[in-house]
Amino acid sequence: MSTRLECRIESGQPGEPRVVSIRGEVDLATAPELESFVVRALEESPGTLVLDLEELSFIDSSGLRVLVAVSRDARSRGVAIQLRNVPRHAQRVLDLTGLSDWFDHAADS
Repeated sequence: MSTRLECRIESGQPGEPRVVSIRGEVDLATAPELESFVVRALEESPGTLVLDLEELSFIDSSGLRVLVAVSRDARSRGVAIQLRNVPRHAQRVLDLTGLSDWFDHAADS
């Protein structure tokens, strides 16, 4: 698996949540790219934005800051952000930082 950050917006059926698949590492170097991508997806989202983390290989505090910031932005727009397919390593970081309850979780695919 590449460690380079790759993001993809999946367009579902009308009325379904928009899904952003995140692949690779989210760290100090790639966090701004992630933030820009998710904000763009948020602007196009009909009401729920799902972040699919199945192929996320690493996340640090920079990535967590992005997730919290876009979550706050989403709430101010009336859009829900949900996490899906959270890898064990990322769930552990969310648990350790007390952010597990900050995010809603979508059913894993």
